[in-house]
Amino acid sequence: MRGLALALALALVLAHAGARRAGLQRRALLSAVRNAALWPAAASLLRLQPARANGLVMFPPESLHNRYFLLRAGETAAEASGSIVSNPIATLGPATYLTERGVGQVEAAARALDAAGLEGGTGCWVYYNKASSSQQTALVLQRALGVSTSNMVPDFAWLDPRGVGALEESSLSTLDQLHARDTNDALYRPPLGDDGTPSESLGDLFVRVRNVISILETSYQDVDVVLVSPSSDVLSVLLAAANGKDLRQHAEYALGPAQFAILDLVPRYAAAPEQGLGAAAEPATTAASEPAAAIAAVRADDRADVSSSY
Repeated sequence: MRGLALALALALVLAHAGARRAGLQRRALLSAVRNAALWPAAASLLRLQPARANGLVMFPPESLHNRYFLLRAGETAAEASGSIVSNPIATLGPATYLTERGVGQVEAAARALDAAGLEGGTGCWVYYNKASSSQQTALVLQRALGVSTSNMVPDFAWLDPRGVGALEESSLSTLDQLHARDTNDALYRPPLGDDGTPSESLGDLFVRVRNVISILETSYQDVDVVLVSPSSDVLSVLLAAANGKDLRQHAEYALGPAQFAILDLVPRYAAAPEQGLGAAAEPATTAASEPAAAIAAVRADDRADVSSSY
């Protein structure tokens, strides 16, 4: 304050002398007062501050801005018949429509999500994959939880089911062989087929889920986000990476149809009484660090379906 007063006084003296020479005493005085008042603010703007960028999220993250509910879509017609459908075009067709049982699974999941504290209406965002099963799962959630249409956001790539290459349209039981290879090599890709179905490793899935979390973390702040994917592998890789586990152990986080897991790494700040108003205690972070705590089984009989997920 003393420095500001001295600067103001000096500016007034100099402006007065200059104004007398120019014959504009009153105008110069007013200009000097204005410049002296604005100088501290201008000076603070000139002091460069370190950049704070929210870009690519590094895994495992110490904290996240949002809370995530990772939901696998309900049972599809293809799953009910025991076949694999992962081709991005084929997942748009009737093979991945929800069965009647699948719809019931999602309705049960909606009730479980509500019980877990997910807020409907405009209080959450539903980010769902373009596959028919994910779209229908998202619509069931929207009706059950009253989610605003403006909060329903389609995803066109990141949450696609894992591409299984030449294993496309084969029996779900063949996934056991794929998962066995996963436990030895996180970069293993199934052989390519001739129908254009992608062939993806666990590492490929990690790149995808890291991208989607980075996008959401830079798009939203302090909200609940439901991620709907038709693929257990996509979601289990995300959970394993978020918990700092080797990707080859992602099967520990496998999800059956319409099962969900909660990823909560949002810091919680609680003011201690003795610290007074405005003071904050250390952040208390809650996270789904153990598979048993992370996975919410909606229907007990769905656990049998987890081994046949992709």
